[in-house]
Amino acid sequence: MSGYIDLTYDALTYVDGLPLAIKALGSFLYGRNVSEWRSTLAKLRENPRTDIMDVLRISYDGLDDTGKDIFLDIACFFYETKETYVNRILDFRGFHPEIGLPVLIDKSFITCKKGYVYMHDLFKELGKSIVREKSPKEPRKWNRLWDHKDVHDVVSANMVQ
Repeated sequence: MSGYIDLTYDALTYVDGLPLAIKALGSFLYGRNVSEWRSTLAKLRENPRTDIMDVLRISYDGLDDTGKDIFLDIACFFYETKETYVNRILDFRGFHPEIGLPVLIDKSFITCKKGYVYMHDLFKELGKSIVREKSPKEPRKWNRLWDHKDVHDVVSANMVQ
């Protein structure tokens, strides 16, 4: 049992207490030996498990359209930002943050601490992969651009046309 204790802390640190991610990872690790746990956790650091992302995606799919837009905006732009700023931007976009943010908090997508909005890295990656999924290699077709290189490439390509 002693070998599992440290690995359990590693696993919980990796998922940062996300209930859905704990469930997905826990069901995968259940019944496996210590070396399989070590191997799985090492692999997770390199590439998040598809099963975890699938579970997180199911929760995302359960949001209404406005909730999805708020989630994607936070995942791409505002994942460690002052809550007042996030509220102003989301309000400007007509997303009603006074209800939208509490819904995301209740579903464990985000946390708000000391006046800041935070999102776990797994959710950030999920959001960015959702934005990229229809045209993974064509940023000009994405509805959000967060990387300065992609913004530069899209703007430069549009200027040439």
